[in-house]
Amino acid sequence: PGHATAAAFTRGHHARTRRRENRCEVGPAHRNARAKLILGHVERLLAELKQVYAERLRATVAALRAALPKGCTFEAPSGGYFLWIRLPAGTSAKAVLDQPGVGIKAKAGHTCTPGKDRHHDCIRLCFTRCTVPQLEEGCARLGRAVASAQS
Repeated sequence: PGHATAAAFTRGHHARTRRRENRCEVGPAHRNARAKLILGHVERLLAELKQVYAERLRATVAALRAALPKGCTFEAPSGGYFLWIRLPAGTSAKAVLDQPGVGIKAKAGHTCTPGKDRHHDCIRLCFTRCTVPQLEEGCARLGRAVASAQS
């Protein structure tokens, strides 16, 4: 579930190997998912994932509310793995995400829609693949990057 290029995360001190540097660390629910599916524990797995994802969504929403500058809007999704952020008028998602040293992974909205001519002012953020501390740090970095792109 989810895709590493759509996840907000921090790099460096959480990375233990080069492989981990390029993706978020996943918790026990993800590590054991395949084994549980093979053994027929689908209902229990789904209940665990719902709980984990709900916690991560709550943390992401709280962190974004604290970090994003005025003019940014978003709504917590009622399902799925992604949260969409609309940036203030005149702010490009590409300009925000391409800043050096931002250290987050997210998708500019226009790369996630057919036609590529819409949503240049949106960012798609995956909240399912990272731990709560990684999400909080990623959202803080995103808020600083948006503020920097506006000035």
